[in-house]
Amino acid sequence: MHNRVEDLMIFKNLQINPRPAKPTRVLQCFWSLPDLDQLRIGCDGCSRGNPGPSGAGVIFRDHTCNTIGAMSAGLGICTNFVAELLAIILGLKWASD
Repeated sequence: MHNRVEDLMIFKNLQINPRPAKPTRVLQCFWSLPDLDQLRIGCDGCSRGNPGPSGAGVIFRDHTCNTIGAMSAGLGICTNFVAELLAIILGLKWASD
């Protein structure tokens, strides 16, 4: 519910007590380039369901923001937490290779 008149009318007709939506909060975040001769590793893991089918992705960028490499991997059935950890491990293993 977004506290619009239409939403309130639907809830009233269905005799449902509405709960107000939480206001969105905008946060600033900054991404800085890595130092010269260094790489920045971005990694993320997710699962559809918890547990559920999962995947991970990793990207490497150099000091000029050029993409050096990217990969993704299917992880099978696992939780969100395990998928996140495996994404970090995959990125570090790939970087060490």
